[in-house]
Amino acid sequence: MPLHLVLASDGSTGALSAAQWIRDHCAKDTLIHVVTVTHAPVDVGAPTFTAMPDYAGGLDAAAQETADQRLEPTLRVLDGFSVDSAVLSGRGIGPTLLSYVDTISADAIVVGRRGTSLVEHMVMGSVSQFLAHRAPIPVWIIP
Repeated sequence: MPLHLVLASDGSTGALSAAQWIRDHCAKDTLIHVVTVTHAPVDVGAPTFTAMPDYAGGLDAAAQETADQRLEPTLRVLDGFSVDSAVLSGRGIGPTLLSYVDTISADAIVVGRRGTSLVEHMVMGSVSQFLAHRAPIPVWIIP
């Protein structure tokens, strides 16, 4: 049975390193869900999410462009793999990813060690650290 992974991508070099690690170490039949998380409006309860596969609407033009920019380099690295992509919307990146993982029965979560925002790390904590402590499945943190 093929490996089933969730790859969190925020467009950072850490996310690209994680994608490259998958490319270099996983079999081509690995099923990969590449996801990025946008911030939901404050009135939406956490840890809810809305999955928008293939960008089926729901984002304004600026948010859509940002999501496309986050996912595009990662998807290029994984060319040749079986890849699904989704834009998730939630009030917390970690809780939103965990909610998504629960819906697809993934075998593991793959994340880069560092994301794009130092301020977000200082205020909200590390997403990779959050996932490592709370995920019900293995989390592979790629340097």
